[in-house]
Order: sequence, then C-alpha cells, then structure tokens
Amino acid sequence: MSHRCASLVRPITILLGGLLAACSDNNGPKAWPYPDAAGQYDVVGVFDTVPEAFENGVSVSGTLSINQANRNVDSLAGRATLVIAYSFRPETVTDVLTFGQVTTDGHIHFSVGLPAESFAWIFDGVSSGDTIVGRHSLGYATTRIHGDFTALRTAHQPVANVTGR
Repeated sequence: MSHRCASLVRPITILLGGLLAACSDNNGPKAWPYPDAAGQYDVVGVFDTVPEAFENGVSVSGTLSINQANRNVDSLAGRATLVIAYSFRPETVTDVLTFGQVTTDGHIHFSVGLPAESFAWIFDGVSSGDTIVGRHSLGYATTRIHGDFTALRTAHQPVANVTGR
C-alpha cells in the first residue's frame, strides 16, 4: 500500500470507530427510546359499566391502524374501524386516532376521533410484543361506559429508525 493510501486509512478507521462507539455501548447497539407500536391490530373488548338498558351487554371489535413516524418521538397517528355490538343494533365507528402517544415503557394512549363535549372514546393500554392490553372509555352526552380491550398486531408497518437524538 502506498504511503498516500496508508495516510487515509488511519483517519477513516478512527472515524468509523467513533461512529460505531456512538451507536453502541458495552451491551450492543443503543435501544430506541420508544417501542415499536406501528401496525395493524385486531381489537376485541367489552364494556363492564353499561346502563341497565343494555341487558345483554356491550362489546366492541374491529381494526386499528397505528402509524409511528419514528422511534425517537412519542406521537402516534392512525385510524380505527370499530363495531359496538349491543342489544338494539351494531354501530360502526370509523375515525382517525387523535392524541396518540407511546411512552418509553410501552404505555399507549389515544382517542378515536376528536373528543367533543358530547362524544369521546379514549383508549389506555400497555404494549408488550404484538399485544396491547388496557381499558377504554366511551362517552356520549351524559353517559360514560368503560371496559377492557385487547389489540393483537396482525401486521407490522415500517417505522423509520431516525438518528439524531
């Protein structure tokens, strides 16, 4: 190797070594601050605080699509199509996710639609692997019902692993 090439190899080696050191520690690559929540989910749930008029109970099922720009930010977006089944007839709610957020320890919070004075559907859960388990609260006018839900990820969506923390 010529002297000229050898003089370039050392600075490039130092630069690459510094980049690798910045992206890892003694335990391997640094983890992203927020978990991967993006994907398509199948949702099932129940309401455990329903008015007496709903004597046969109320359940919910449907799909949830969560978008996550990258794993360096806590915001989530997406869309839900959920069917509320009760004794009268099923109701379908299709709307965007608002106020979506994931914490570093996997807590996920979002609303379906834009909460208004007369309507709000809020979901709070914990993500573990491909499952989100939590509570949801649906309010309409002066009535509010609550219950448990489970969302199982059926397909992943790509999340940009953007650097620059």
